[in-house]
Amino acid sequence: MNPRMLTSFGAAVLILISALAALGQDVSAGSSSSDQQMTADQTSLPVPETNVDSGDSPLSQGPAEADSHIKQVGTPFPLHMDPGGYRIGPVHLLSVSTSGFYNTASPQVGNSESIWGTSIAGDLAYTRKLDRGLLAIQGNPVVTVGSGSAYFNTEGSIDFVRLLSPRWTMTANAAVVFYQNEFLLQTPQYLLAYAAGGLVLQRLYVQQKGSTIFESNSFSLAYQLSGRTQLSLSPNIGLSLNDADGTAYTVGQLGGGATLTHSFTPNRSGFVSASTMRAYSTQPQSSGGNSWSTSTISGGFTQSFRGSLFVSASAGASYQPGSASRWLPTGSLTIMKTFHKNTFSAAYSRSTAAQTLLSSGYYDQADIAYASHFGRKFSTSIGMGAFRSIQTGYHDHGRRAYASINYNWHPNLVWSIGYTYSNQTSTEATVYNGTTNGFRIGLNWILGRPVAR
Repeated sequence: MNPRMLTSFGAAVLILISALAALGQDVSAGSSSSDQQMTADQTSLPVPETNVDSGDSPLSQGPAEADSHIKQVGTPFPLHMDPGGYRIGPVHLLSVSTSGFYNTASPQVGNSESIWGTSIAGDLAYTRKLDRGLLAIQGNPVVTVGSGSAYFNTEGSIDFVRLLSPRWTMTANAAVVFYQNEFLLQTPQYLLAYAAGGLVLQRLYVQQKGSTIFESNSFSLAYQLSGRTQLSLSPNIGLSLNDADGTAYTVGQLGGGATLTHSFTPNRSGFVSASTMRAYSTQPQSSGGNSWSTSTISGGFTQSFRGSLFVSASAGASYQPGSASRWLPTGSLTIMKTFHKNTFSAAYSRSTAAQTLLSSGYYDQADIAYASHFGRKFSTSIGMGAFRSIQTGYHDHGRRAYASINYNWHPNLVWSIGYTYSNQTSTEATVYNGTTNGFRIGLNWILGRPVAR
């Protein structure tokens, strides 16, 4: 798959999202923002209602409440019906940012490379209430121009929630992440953590040598057993594509699971779940085959304490049949603590490696982040993370770090200066080996309340 084909694909995704959004007539808009589009006075964000990795599903509520269970693209926070922004027909433009950057890459083999240029990004959201349901379409397109070439990156999602009966709720989601560029541009700050908000949002991602597409689909039926207990049945389909040195590798996933969730109090819930997945890869595996199965059982809880401390944890075991297979512990942990002007958060997860490394085995990642205010105008955030592979047949590990300073020039205009660092080592052919450094300075315009046109 050549760069021209990938450019056409990225443009097609953006056109599709825009075309679907144009179908709406009576509309209230959704919300979406990355940490590059956060103002300095947003570090004291509300504690998220659920952990995205906890296995919780939307409760069987009416359309008026269902929007809170759809996440803003690129964030762990819920999407709401009225996010503000500037209304362009049925679509809301929430923010626009532009920045200049200088990135360098030092591979373990070969010469160092550098690129400088500019980028412009926007956050688009569209929501529409339907009969006993809600449709939400979101997109974060980014256009980058550097060293005489143009690149297109985007994240997008389509979510649909429908109340089938007082007890049954159906949810469906399709999400796509498309990175047309090569590794020099694959480590923007939003890949590392939700920095300006303080809350770590883990992106299970590894720098690849070429363009990358992640696409996933999910569908679930939730049955409200009682006022506090629900059962969710979730078939899943996923597809990832990685273009490495002119060779396209794909991995597809097909499977499903069930989750039983119980809310003990408004601030505490627990769950148990079981799932099975079959993966098919065009990339040769160390086991000699190109397909494998994964079975997982887990349980966990989510707890918030007086709005200032949020904890979510899960633990379980996973099994992949094979000559060297055995049941391995899996799980996740997220902690966020907010103070008067500071926020600290940390996250850890162990997941299968199918989507991140196009491989069987597992993928560990840990991240920490800290955000702070200085007076009314300045804020800063720092963070770091690390990842590694387990039982993949390859040796993969890496480290990341970032730092940023924000200045509220005006209530809706924010200057930002940032630095990112990444170092990776891998024996896998598709993964970039080496170090990257990135510097950027940019201006973000956060648009105001919706304006009828």
